[in-house]
Amino acid sequence: GSMASELENVIRAELDARGFQFSQQTAIGPYNCDLTLGAVAVEVFGGGWHWAGHHAARHRERSRHIIDAGFHLLVFQIDRKRPLTPGGYDKLVTFLEFAQRNPTARRQYWVVGGTGEILTGIRPDLDPLSDVRPFESGHWPCA
Repeated sequence: GSMASELENVIRAELDARGFQFSQQTAIGPYNCDLTLGAVAVEVFGGGWHWAGHHAARHRERSRHIIDAGFHLLVFQIDRKRPLTPGGYDKLVTFLEFAQRNPTARRQYWVVGGTGEILTGIRPDLDPLSDVRPFESGHWPCA
């Protein structure tokens, strides 16, 4: 947890209060994932630098590795001005409950804004992760 950001700690505390005990900075192969619970990995992109330079260059490979290791991957694009709101937490909890009820569900990748709005999402078994495009229905698979 020593590498955890302030935003990660706030999110974990809220999820703990909702009864979900996440692990922080979970090693998944050569990568650390911000938060994990069961088959759900959550990354907190709390700054624009995640989508630039070295971080952006390795995002596809890193995401593919996490998914291939058996995790759904949810990336929250938030910051102090646009934090994770109650609606965003509700969306995350809905997905966690879906993943717990459906342990063999095909793994999925989502980029989600602070209010729970879907920014992009794919099913990596159907779409190559290198061709990330908006999920056309705009709905969670569990909705």
